[in-house]
Amino acid sequence: VCQSCQVDCHKLYKVASALEGKEQEKLLCSAGFTPFKIGDKRFERIVSGARVTEGLFWEADHVNEVAMYGGECGIENYQTLCVPCHHQKTKAFMRWRAESLAKTKKSPHETKASRRFRGEA
Repeated sequence: VCQSCQVDCHKLYKVASALEGKEQEKLLCSAGFTPFKIGDKRFERIVSGARVTEGLFWEADHVNEVAMYGGECGIENYQTLCVPCHHQKTKAFMRWRAESLAKTKKSPHETKASRRFRGEA
């Protein structure tokens, strides 16, 4: 179950897998799984009749972004999100990260090791 929008991704997977064509597309779109929200390739893979897996419907997400807070994380920092909610959260985080890095004029690939190499750390 998505911890953000409460969609039961397992149930959606089971029902969508049993449908075909326009019925399947209608169900997916009504649950927020549109090509815009989940990506054209993923949407096409689901509706094309190719091998559909449950992983196309939900993803594990870090509650607190490791890139923001650092370190390892335990199971308590994970949550399940449907693909549309995970894409939305990831896009928002990447936008925030890019803006933060732009303010400090750091590359998104900046590391402590690269700063040490240049003698800055």
